Amino acid sequence: LGKIPLLGWILRHYHILVDRKSIRSRGAALERMQQGLASGHSIFAFVEGKRHPGPDLLGAFSAGAFQLACSGPYPLAILTLAGTGEKMPTAPNILQGGPIHAWWDVMTAEEVAQYQPRELRDEARRRMMARLKAHYAERPFASMPKRP
Repeated sequence: LGKIPLLGWILRHYHILVDRKSIRSRGAALERMQQGLASGHSIFAFVEGKRHPGPDLLGAFSAGAFQLACSGPYPLAILTLAGTGEKMPTAPNILQGGPIHAWWDVMTAEEVAQYQPRELRDEARRRMMARLKAHYAERPFASMPKRP
């Protein structure tokens, strides 16, 4: 994405690009995020790393954001989205209209301080999963797109 004209420039200046296969890239990204937090900036991380195409509601979470949150400790705002798979299928350049549901769960720095990074990751995942299960309990999975 960083090589695409205009979009690449925007991403390089306002987004931290991470090659998740590279230990060096992951380390550099964590360092930049730590510097941002120390400067008073907020960090927004997609802890799944990419859209999750599997039958489960959530993919595996990366640990970096939770390590950073615990290092402060810093407050953690957990955003759960439902409906993105239906509105943005994996086929390129196909977007569908309609609602996307969003919920925020906020943990204060004091709450975050009670967790180790892996425990915090698991707690965030538990909260997100509870939101998604409640949402889809009201809307049958049959309405969700079939995934390969």
